[in-house]
Amino acid sequence: MLKQQGKFKWIRHWDDNTRLFFAKTKQRKLSSYIFTLTAGNGTTIEGFNQVGNMMLNYYKNLLGTQTTLRSCINMNILQLGGILDAEQQISLYRPISPRDVKEVLFSISNHKSPRPDGFSSGLQARKVHYTCYIQCSDLPNLDSQEHRNLLKSNPPTDAYSPNYQGAYNT
Repeated sequence: MLKQQGKFKWIRHWDDNTRLFFAKTKQRKLSSYIFTLTAGNGTTIEGFNQVGNMMLNYYKNLLGTQTTLRSCINMNILQLGGILDAEQQISLYRPISPRDVKEVLFSISNHKSPRPDGFSSGLQARKVHYTCYIQCSDLPNLDSQEHRNLLKSNPPTDAYSPNYQGAYNT
């Protein structure tokens, strides 16, 4: 008991715990090493370098080798020739309108993968439906009656203002 108390006193006052700290660090490092490993054929490999080489070979075999062979070109597809006619090819060069973007965004399924905030784009599409978007270039083209009709059909949404008063009453 006196020996343990003396050791505790030494560690507490004079050693600054560096010896104990490095001993524990070494112990944890050694406990995480893999010194023996059994191969797939049943043989046991011992030693740090041999186990490392065996693991390296296992993962090299798992990834496989690089092949330079490529699949053959399907001649049936080449015989079809150009798939798009001239009108379709020209339509690929036309500018994209905001209506096109809206149609594509609204056609996205609500069951697609979520964004980083956790919601899918379907929720945003339903929210956009109630919000009025007007480009600055469209403003001179709108007469007052069109503008009133646009605002009536798409009323602005209510803004959310959180109540922080209850958060500080702890």
